[in-house]
Amino acid sequence: MKAVLIFILSFLTSATFAQDSISRHAFSTSIYAGIPLRENYKNNDWYKPGFEIAATQAYSVRLKNRFFISLGAGIDYREYRTEPFTRTWTTHNYSPLFGITNVQHHVDDFDRQTVGKFLRIKVPLLLEYMPLGKCTPYAKAGIVFDAEISSYFTDVYAGTRTQIDYQMQTNTYLSDEDFLLSANASGGIKFGMNNIEFLLGLSGQIGLTNFEKYRANQVSIVGEFSIRKTIRHTKFPHQVAINVEDKKIGKKNYLYIEGFGTVMMASLNYERSLFQHGRKRIHARVGVTVNEESNEYVVYPPIGLTFIYGRKHGLEVGAEFIHTFGSTTDNYLTTHFGYRIETNKNLLLRFNISGDWLRQNNKYYTVRPGLAIGYRF
Repeated sequence: MKAVLIFILSFLTSATFAQDSISRHAFSTSIYAGIPLRENYKNNDWYKPGFEIAATQAYSVRLKNRFFISLGAGIDYREYRTEPFTRTWTTHNYSPLFGITNVQHHVDDFDRQTVGKFLRIKVPLLLEYMPLGKCTPYAKAGIVFDAEISSYFTDVYAGTRTQIDYQMQTNTYLSDEDFLLSANASGGIKFGMNNIEFLLGLSGQIGLTNFEKYRANQVSIVGEFSIRKTIRHTKFPHQVAINVEDKKIGKKNYLYIEGFGTVMMASLNYERSLFQHGRKRIHARVGVTVNEESNEYVVYPPIGLTFIYGRKHGLEVGAEFIHTFGSTTDNYLTTHFGYRIETNKNLLLRFNISGDWLRQNNKYYTVRPGLAIGYRF
């Protein structure tokens, strides 16, 4: 009985110190490489997969025990190609001497494929399971927001990467998504070494919506390699919580009116502080504005995240996604950089410069100043 009691007490002691050694925060750099799949809307077939390569930087905050929530940003390159096909064309040669037109049909003597190359930004929001140990399994699941920033199309000889001469291009386009919300899940093995962890596994992503159609048929399976740097406890969890709480700003909610800035008219916005560590903060924002266009009303709801450095005076940078509702439907992405003041009387002032990345008939970027005034509670 004594031996059993000693074993239980030893186990509880180890568990206590193990809980204290779990990092409260972590920074991750991840590299992905694998195969993307994309459906062709015209015939419901799938394009032939090329390859995908991506890199993201993420910041993780521990929720409880071994569970973390992470927010990241990165760049993603994807490539698809059509099935092999043979180009055919027709020429019309008019002979004024005989007054007739000679029609000739031509066929290439080789097969070709149209390759689409897409560059996207991606913002993953994931729940992570990261157990203790030098060699343990890990798992992550959540959502990923993708936005296309450029695309390029070219014809190549079938089964190769050799580009066909410019004069012989067919100018065929492959469909992709301007904006895409996907579900993501990954898992593998984590190797720990002091405060550095190496993650090696597989990651899968499936499209949920492109904000225009109900379903976006886009899938990718990639290998994942990550380097994760953890920031560990130096004191017991309850002591850290007391010390950090003294430094936090007690009021985390903001209500403000913004002129111009994110949208081209005035908007009413609610902002919530999600995380704060020292002078660094992350805020989530949702807003609404209504504009009359062609005698009908269009609703613009900006939804985004903002990183802030500073307390009463701070620099901020963030991004918002806007999907309009009403007589016209559109999607666009907005980024902003600015300066904010939070007074002792809970007054909020924001000065920023915002830029819209629009994808309508042509891609273009617009920049405008913004001013906001509100209240913290």
